[in-house]
Amino acid sequence: MKRIVIFIDSLESGGAQRRAINIANLLKENLYDVTILTYHHEVFYSDAISNIKIDCLEEINKNKRLWKLLKYLINCNCDVVISFMDSPNYIACLAKMLGGKWRLITTESSAKKSSFEGKRIILNNLERMTNYKICNSRNSLNMWKKKYPFIRNKICVIYNPVLIGNENSDSQTEESGSQSPIKIIVAASYQYLKNPLGLVRAVAKLSEDDRKKIVINWFGRIEPTPGNRTAYDKTVKLINEYHLEECVHLEGETKEIYRLIMESDVVGLFSTVEGLPNAICEGMMLKKPVIMSMVSDYNVLVDGNGFLCDAQDNDSIVNALQQVINADSKQIKKMGERSYIIAQNLFSPNKVIKQWIQVIEG
Repeated sequence: MKRIVIFIDSLESGGAQRRAINIANLLKENLYDVTILTYHHEVFYSDAISNIKIDCLEEINKNKRLWKLLKYLINCNCDVVISFMDSPNYIACLAKMLGGKWRLITTESSAKKSSFEGKRIILNNLERMTNYKICNSRNSLNMWKKKYPFIRNKICVIYNPVLIGNENSDSQTEESGSQSPIKIIVAASYQYLKNPLGLVRAVAKLSEDDRKKIVINWFGRIEPTPGNRTAYDKTVKLINEYHLEECVHLEGETKEIYRLIMESDVVGLFSTVEGLPNAICEGMMLKKPVIMSMVSDYNVLVDGNGFLCDAQDNDSIVNALQQVINADSKQIKKMGERSYIIAQNLFSPNKVIKQWIQVIEG
C-alpha cells in the first residue's frame, strides 16, 4: 500500500481545499494510506474528511514554520507527496531538492497573469523538481506550457471531481425554473476578482420589472477583520445605494451548498479570473443551468447549458441576466439536463480518480 501525503495550507472554505479533500477521500477509498499535512488550523471541511489523519504544523514565525515543514517532508516515510496551492508547491519542491525521496506531484488551481510575474518567475522554476504537475483547467495548462517549456512533458489536465452524496440525488429529477422569481446562487469568496461589485452594478441596470423576476443569493466567507473584507463592505454599500436589498443577498460561508444549489434555479459565476469553479461544476452535476463569465474553461463548461458574459463589461452581464430572466421553465430544465451530461463526462469521481492513479503510479 502506497503512503501519500496531501500537502495544503489549511482546510478552510476554499476551492483548492475542497479539491484536495475530495482527492484525499477518493485515494483513501482506493486503498492508499493518506495523510493530510497543513500549517494553519482552519478546518472548515472537517465533516467531509473520511477517517484521514491530519498533521498540522502551525507556527507563527514563518522561518520556523518553513523549517518544520521541510523537516517533516524530507523525513516522512511516504511514497508520494501531492501539494495544493502555490506556497505548498514551492515548499514541496524545495524539500524535494533538499533530499525528499518521494514522487512529487504539484498542482495548479488558479493560474492567472500575476502567477507568472515578479518573484513568481523565480519560484515557479522550482517546479523543475516535480515529477508531474496537474492543472484543473486547459487554460492553466496552456499558460504553464507557454511560460515554462521545461514542464511540457510532465503536465496534464485533470478536472476536479464532484462528489455528490446520495441524499442530493433527488435534485436530478426536480424541475428547475418552475417558480418566480428565478433564483441564482453564487458560491465564491468576497474578493474583487470574484466581481461582486460588477454583478451589483449590472443588476442595478436591469429594469424594475426585471429586478422583480430575479433573486441572487451569494454565499462566501466574510472576513472577520474590516481590513480584509473591503470588497464585501463595498458591495453591501452599493446594494444599499441602489436599493437592491430585495434581489441581491450576501451570506456567509456554508456547509449546505449542495442543498442551496438544489433549491436554486441557476448557478452563477462572475469572476474576472478563475481556476476551475467548483460551484459551477457542482451545479452542473446537480442538473442546474449556469451563468458564468468567460474565464477558465468556459468553452468546455458552457455548451448549450447556460449563458456567458464578459466580467469586465456590465452590459454583457446585464444581457446574460436578461437571458436567464426570459428563459421559461422548459428551457431551464433542458439546459440543466445538458449540464448533467457534460458534468458526468468531465467530473465523474470514478473517471477522475483513475486519471490521478495513473499519474501516481507513474
